Amino acid sequence: MNLQEQIEHYKAVKQRIATGTPKPQPIQIEEQPQIDEIIEQWIEKNPTSKDPRMQIMEQCAKEYGCTVADIFGPRKPTNIVLARRKAAYLLVQRKRTSIADVGRYLRRDHTTILHAVKMYEKALNEE
Repeated sequence: MNLQEQIEHYKAVKQRIATGTPKPQPIQIEEQPQIDEIIEQWIEKNPTSKDPRMQIMEQCAKEYGCTVADIFGPRKPTNIVLARRKAAYLLVQRKRTSIADVGRYLRRDHTTILHAVKMYEKALNEE
């Protein structure tokens, strides 16, 4: 946005506030693809599956009946949490990456990764 467009936008917002006109709402598209589908399509189109970390993620997702996008996402159903824990455990066991790196890769805090690894090890010991 160049300077002239910014000035025009500022004037329009100022006028809308002064007259009490509500902010225009974005147009809702009736059929929006789910974020999981978008991520899955992106993964299929990009050669990231050659990355050993992504192979671990795909393996864990298949084993627990979820998608790779679910493992990266915020949802917490039991199968996704278990897949996320196993993925964290396997990534930490690779010895090539630190816990902080695994946390960054999984988009989690390093303490969350530590907890996931401990819980997965506890589940292994109980079996």
